[in-house]
Amino acid sequence: MSEEEKSMIDGQQSTEETSDSSETPAITEVTPLNTYNLQPTTPMEVHHHPHVEKKSFKEYLLEGLMIFLAVTMGFFAESIRENITKHEKEHHLMEMLVEDLKADLPKLDLAIKNNSIKVQYLDSLRHCIYAAIDKKLPDTIYRNMYYIHRSFSRIRHEFAPTLRTLNQFEKICKSICR
Repeated sequence: MSEEEKSMIDGQQSTEETSDSSETPAITEVTPLNTYNLQPTTPMEVHHHPHVEKKSFKEYLLEGLMIFLAVTMGFFAESIRENITKHEKEHHLMEMLVEDLKADLPKLDLAIKNNSIKVQYLDSLRHCIYAAIDKKLPDTIYRNMYYIHRSFSRIRHEFAPTLRTLNQFEKICKSICR
């Protein structure tokens, strides 16, 4: 290092020490760029490619075989990965289907029970209607017939299944069929 650079570094260290001790920051001197001693640079070296021996046909064949094997192994690995992903998705959909069926069972049992009661009442209504055709019935039976008709002919106890998994199956089928 030259004398100027050493004195400049010493000057910076002394100003840093004073700036730490006082509250106001010290102003450092800025030296112009042309005062530095710039040494001439050496010319850049040109990089030449090394001389490589010519490869024989066997080496090219071996490299081609290695690339072919690498691509083939990649294809097999991707196929195995897709297969594993499909099985995981299939397993997940089957679990969802079981959950949906468990949720639907109580609703289905209730719908069956209500519809069985409705069928019994409507069957009684049918028998009363056939009996009314043949002979004159008391007014209480006609009132009961009206009540049964009014109460049970309009009510529908429909079963509404959970469609979560079925919608997933539909999406999969649409994507496959495209």
